[in-house]
Amino acid sequence: MELDPTQLSAAEHVGSPLLVTAGPGSGKTGVILGRIKFLLNSDIEPSEILCLTFSEKAAKDVRERLEDDSEIKDNNVDVSEMEISTYHAFCRKILLENSPSTGLAMKGGIMDRSVFLAWGVQNIDRFGFDEHVVMINNEFEIIEKIIDGISVFNQQLISPDALQKYVDDKLAGTLQIVDDTERDYVHQLNNLVRVYKKYVEFKKEIDVMDYDDLIIEFNNLVSNNLNVKESLQNKFKHILIDEFQDNNFAQFEIVKKISKDGNVTAVGDADQNIYTFQGAYRGIFEDFRQTFPDFQEIQLVTNYRNPPNVTTLANELLSQDAGRAGKLIVSDKDDDTQVNVTSCSSESSQIDYISQQIENQMNQNPSYNFNDFAIFTRKQEHGMQISQKLLARGIPIKYVGNAKIRGSAGAQVALAFLKIISDPTNSMIPLVRILQYYGISEQNIARISNEAVGRARKNKENDEMFNVLQDLSVENLTQQTELKEITETINGLIKTSHSSLPSGILYEIIRRRTDLYKKLSNDDSLQNFVERSVLQDMIENAYDLEKINPDVEIKDFLNFQTSLTTFDVETNRDTLNSDAIQVSTIHKSKGLQFKVVFLADIASRKVPMKFTRDDYYIPNDLSRGVAPQAEPGVEHRNEERRVLYVGMTRAIDTLYITYP
Repeated sequence: MELDPTQLSAAEHVGSPLLVTAGPGSGKTGVILGRIKFLLNSDIEPSEILCLTFSEKAAKDVRERLEDDSEIKDNNVDVSEMEISTYHAFCRKILLENSPSTGLAMKGGIMDRSVFLAWGVQNIDRFGFDEHVVMINNEFEIIEKIIDGISVFNQQLISPDALQKYVDDKLAGTLQIVDDTERDYVHQLNNLVRVYKKYVEFKKEIDVMDYDDLIIEFNNLVSNNLNVKESLQNKFKHILIDEFQDNNFAQFEIVKKISKDGNVTAVGDADQNIYTFQGAYRGIFEDFRQTFPDFQEIQLVTNYRNPPNVTTLANELLSQDAGRAGKLIVSDKDDDTQVNVTSCSSESSQIDYISQQIENQMNQNPSYNFNDFAIFTRKQEHGMQISQKLLARGIPIKYVGNAKIRGSAGAQVALAFLKIISDPTNSMIPLVRILQYYGISEQNIARISNEAVGRARKNKENDEMFNVLQDLSVENLTQQTELKEITETINGLIKTSHSSLPSGILYEIIRRRTDLYKKLSNDDSLQNFVERSVLQDMIENAYDLEKINPDVEIKDFLNFQTSLTTFDVETNRDTLNSDAIQVSTIHKSKGLQFKVVFLADIASRKVPMKFTRDDYYIPNDLSRGVAPQAEPGVEHRNEERRVLYVGMTRAIDTLYITYP
């Protein structure tokens, strides 16, 4: 890729710390690659370059593009010697290399959020909440908010002790409390810090970490161990940061601590800062300017992706943000294609319109494939609805989103098997579900159930359902061959359970002893893919629980799974059908581009989303770093603008905006 003059000036910058503010379609990855090649030509060794990315996909892309570069090949550069990775992968590597001094072996690995949520629900009575936490069948909601709140404080490196001191000072009057609203919130923080402390203790006990811990412990390591800090400073002669706007405060602290002599290049776009709900640091660009006062800033504003009418609309959208630094993206294309904004009379007519436009575009552009199209929505539920309706019309879809375990029929069958295995003598309800799954008639199920109820009157210690199924001595009972096969399957699973952990039993249920997974593999419908994703996620949940408790039993997993029933699991169909239309939220579109983009459901009642302040946030007098200038409600509205901006600027040729 040949760089334009502005891109080249960024790639070949010498001296001061460099901040590259790169608009959409401006070639930021090309600049990063060009900068790496320039550094290599400036006598910096591959092993002396650290490139930090926001995702594994981005790291892989940078690595592969370097490996395929002719100049890199001609110079026999070993790309594998470069440190190109996410923050988490980099921190994990350094922490493991220094485990003798940190005492962090990480034998239990990195646990997902869902495991800690389940731990919180199971231990909620141990936290000693005061009257400011009201529990009325809302344990999951309380714990989810607190665990996510803990992450907010982790991302600004505010430890449990620091938070406890702040709360104590507020309640003691050392720090002023201005009104009752603040007083109530301080009490809420007091409850959060109780969980925070036990959460840290729990992870140490079982030698596991969450993803925040990797960043925190790395910061602790280089803050407390001068030898490690100096070693890293001397090793990495230059640090590059990709997608700078998505970094959080704690991640940028890493760069500050291990960079030497301002050897930093940060590339990002403040206008694409749309991940504050995941901790993205809104003040990070200003923080860079304050941290490195001798910095040079280069703006990449030439847009090589979007038609002029798309960039004009995107510029107009962001111009409504009064606090935004002035920046216009300018299209390099000579194209008068209009942005199509269409009001549809109903959601059904919106589907009709999208379907018709896809057909029209395919007819007008024979070179187009389905994977040249994308449909983005603000909320994933709207994307799922659109996916299902388009699939019903025979349009291939790859849906990137989430699904709930609770709504999965396959998961409920697998759980029913586990409940029977866990307690065969009291298993009437799960047995009925299994019989229904295998097509046993309602009449036969009623005959078996009635016989079991009659026997249970004499033996009140169990419900007798499984015993009836074992002997099948029921009058007028048909389908006996099928019933015997079901009984043999259950008995085989019970036998296996005596020597297997829950993950092994689940695998037997889902993949070997039943046709549960096989049935879902017969076609690649969206629903079947979601069901398979949920079943696979259940097995992974079992593995996670076994890491926490090697002696876990089926009943423990069932309790754990009950805590997870409202969680989302990721379902990514990208790998299943390469020629299909992507449907996802706008957030999941970031970094992608398509010839034709539909922004669907952009109705005033849906966009911007209603502002509600997070239950847990960092008070201004405790917050670190550069705070946003706007009030939270105003900043929320500005971020909603940026979300639309990101969606709009994915379009290479044509942009449609629809609303019912």
